[in-house]
Amino acid sequence: NLYIYSTQALGNYYLNARVTFSYTQPPVTANASFLVVARPRVNVTYPTTTTTQVTGAPTGAAPLPARELYEITITSYKKNISAARGWITSEIVVVENTGEMLLSNISLVVIGIPTTWYEVTPSTVPYLPSTNTTIFLVKFNIPQDAEIKTYPISFVVVSSMASDERRAMLTVYESVRELLKVEIQRLKNALSTLKNQTEAARKAGKRVDIILQMISEAEEHIGLAEKNLAEEKFEIAMEEISTASNLIEKAKDLLMKMLAAPPRIAFFNIWIILLIGIILASSITIFVWMRRKPVVKPPLAEIRRFMELAKIKKSEEELRKEKEKLIRMLGLIERERKEGLITESVYVELKKSIEGKLEKIKRALGEV
Repeated sequence: NLYIYSTQALGNYYLNARVTFSYTQPPVTANASFLVVARPRVNVTYPTTTTTQVTGAPTGAAPLPARELYEITITSYKKNISAARGWITSEIVVVENTGEMLLSNISLVVIGIPTTWYEVTPSTVPYLPSTNTTIFLVKFNIPQDAEIKTYPISFVVVSSMASDERRAMLTVYESVRELLKVEIQRLKNALSTLKNQTEAARKAGKRVDIILQMISEAEEHIGLAEKNLAEEKFEIAMEEISTASNLIEKAKDLLMKMLAAPPRIAFFNIWIILLIGIILASSITIFVWMRRKPVVKPPLAEIRRFMELAKIKKSEEELRKEKEKLIRMLGLIERERKEGLITESVYVELKKSIEGKLEKIKRALGEV
């Protein structure tokens, strides 16, 4: 047990001990890390005065619970993290000042693994106003001699007046190839479940066109991840896995919101009645007009020409949508390069591939 003075700064500390028994034997060393956090506040409950409410008198809404003066909360983090020996894995932890007062000297530490296994950027946030958030980037760099297993870890954020802790699991794999194989299989399982849920929603009358498009794009990225893994392009494979995972999570969130939305049966029935009325009125009008004038059938050549023009228009729309998608991807990888989320070599290769596809589409549209 250690006694910590009230003036001790909050944060992570490392304690080394070395004992020498004799000059003929090597000294014995031991070390441990410990975290100094803010003392928990004691909430004092004061007696309240009971009042009698007059029957029939209007009552107001219940008062919201008072916010703490000093409080900080980890609002977003990954609960299950996968890492490989000799490979850098980056995760994001979002922290919010949920109290009423300004907090200063905010830092994040990881408990449960050696401090040499990870690096947090930034190391300290000078201040954080109330209701504001900040982001910490945690880079896990697992050494080659690390034991292959799952480590229970904790993300702990500390400030000058408050702290918070969230638990997670860190699974260490033998190699990045093994890690990528596991991640790809996990995505396939998640995608299979999402497909079944989407099909059930479609049968229930939900419009799932956007979700089906996300599923298709996720399948494409999973296929690219497998291809790059086979070619030992591990960084590109990891980017494809990340993109597929984001698409699946967005699709799941959209599907849950769609299923939670109340059915609009009455509104739907009104539109059906209106549509039937319009169809009947149009049919009667056409019938009366056909009785008064002979029907002139358009030539077969005109019909064929109209169908060809419709196909060309549809093809152009698809090409323009694909062009917009590729332009957005260029902007995305540009931002990720500036933020240091992808390496320069990965950026150059992805940009070359996207620009090549963009060039083909521009030629097809006659823009080059």
